[in-house]
Amino acid sequence: MDITSVSYYSDSTIVLSWMRKESRDLKTFVAIRVAITQESTEMNQWHHVPSEQNPADVISRALDPTRMQQSDFWWFGPTFLQELVVNFPGDCDDIHDPLDSSVQNRDVSSERLYLTELKNSTNCV
Repeated sequence: MDITSVSYYSDSTIVLSWMRKESRDLKTFVAIRVAITQESTEMNQWHHVPSEQNPADVISRALDPTRMQQSDFWWFGPTFLQELVVNFPGDCDDIHDPLDSSVQNRDVSSERLYLTELKNSTNCV
C-alpha cells in the first residue's frame, strides 16, 4: 500500500490555533508539544472536526459498552472519512484563537494580605 497523504484531525480549536503560532510564544509545557508536532507535520495536514463527528468523544460520553460494540460511528468513524474524496468538515484557515492570546500568555501573580484583629490586647506577650 502506497500512502500518498496523511491527515490529522482535532476537535479542539484552541489546539489548532496553537499549531499556527510560533511555539516560542506559548507557555513552556504547551510550546514543547506544539514544537514537536510542528516539526513532524505540516499545518495543511491538520483539519478541524466538530466534536459531534469525533469518534474519540464516544468514550468520554459514557456510552454503554454494548451500544459501543454495535456503533458504526465508533468502528468506522465519521461518514466524511468513508467518502472517496474526503470533504473535510472544517478548514484550519478558519480557526482563530478562541481565547485572547494576551490572557493565555500572561504571567499571573497574586498577593494576599491577612488581617487579624485582637479582641483582648492586654493578654499579648
